[in-house]
Amino acid sequence: MRYFLLILSLFLTFTIVDTLTASEGKGFQYSAMVKGPFKKGTLYRLKLSADILERTGIEQSDLRLFDSEKGETPYVILKNQGLSVKTKPIPLKIIGYRGNKRFVEIIVRVRKGETRLIQSIDLDIKDRDFQKNVTIHGSYDLKKWTLLNQSLIYDFSRQVDLRKTNIRFDPSNYPYYRIRLGGGKTSQKSIRLKYKDLDFNVEGFYNKKLRINKITGETVGKDVRPTIYDEKRVTGFTQTLDEKGQSVITLGGNVPADEVIFETSHLYYYRNVRVYYSETGGKKSYRYLTQGVIHRFIRPQSLKERKNRIALEGEKHLYYRFVIENDRNPPIKITGITFRWVQRLLFFITLKDTDHYLLSLGNPPKERSEYDISRFIHQNNWFKQSYKDVPSIIGIREISRKDDSINDDWLKDLDLLTIIVIVLVIVLGLWVYFLFRKVLREKKTD
Repeated sequence: MRYFLLILSLFLTFTIVDTLTASEGKGFQYSAMVKGPFKKGTLYRLKLSADILERTGIEQSDLRLFDSEKGETPYVILKNQGLSVKTKPIPLKIIGYRGNKRFVEIIVRVRKGETRLIQSIDLDIKDRDFQKNVTIHGSYDLKKWTLLNQSLIYDFSRQVDLRKTNIRFDPSNYPYYRIRLGGGKTSQKSIRLKYKDLDFNVEGFYNKKLRINKITGETVGKDVRPTIYDEKRVTGFTQTLDEKGQSVITLGGNVPADEVIFETSHLYYYRNVRVYYSETGGKKSYRYLTQGVIHRFIRPQSLKERKNRIALEGEKHLYYRFVIENDRNPPIKITGITFRWVQRLLFFITLKDTDHYLLSLGNPPKERSEYDISRFIHQNNWFKQSYKDVPSIIGIREISRKDDSINDDWLKDLDLLTIIVIVLVIVLGLWVYFLFRKVLREKKTD
């Protein structure tokens, strides 16, 4: 019982001491100076780079921001995600049509009073297995026509999820548009490519007549913000073959990836890719995450259709393993892999004038802090606020494990008041121990 009381007293003592020192950065592995100056009452935005994200835990729960006097500063981390405003399509009325065996030409008119700019034209086509050259012109008077774009529309949906019936161009306000389908050089009238059960030997892609139900224009949305991405490119990894002839690539990720992009110079391919993840890197620690198809098709006129990315769930994992199913095809050589994620932004409000802040990170046991600022600055309104970007961040440095605390020029050692409190807590712990010991002796005497 005596030893139990001693251990309990010491436990309480060190728990309180640890609580007192935790707010000053104890236990973090890395730190970086956020250089100012900063003005009181101002909202600042700090972009979290890949170097910072790699050194934090999942959802950056182990990140803390300290001011120049060692006070913990509230913050909120948000995504630099785009805001899309849904707009109604602009109906286009067909006022002219002519065609022959080589091409079809359609003239459409925008309804009167329409003031929105048009940046693309969509053809409502129910047919499948087709490919057509498309040329779009615009005009103010049906006499002088300006070329807007030359492109292709196509459909391979009977074999793969590959379809395009939309033609984009620079935003314009022409009242008339001329759409020309077909024409041009079509020396190749079929695609000859096979993979497993997929057969792309479809004849007559260019000569097939299409049924167009309606034609609409799409406009530029108002107050639309694009999504900003950051990325990390990895090269120099090892690509091996397993007993089934599948290509296997294992590498470190350590960033919150929304998608992964594969680089290869292979001429054409269609491969299924399985994605696994691990937090330790052990041989049997990898768990299934997702899978997807990457492909590259050779088209007539040297046009290439490519899909070289697979969507992930946006969470952070330390290690990834990619298994590429080659079947009986020769392996494709992957020369680079890029992890891509929506940019992370840290917002904080300065409570006083100061010349710097300290960013401390790399302490996985830390729980995510829910500061009051998150109730006022959130994903749906941060872009409406008046804020300033942080001027600069001085390189991330590793904190020495010897002192296990932030012992540098930015945060000094414990101040006098903290030392006094720690001494008083130790004395209190010993007093509790001897008090319990005395009580036990009196009970034995009785």
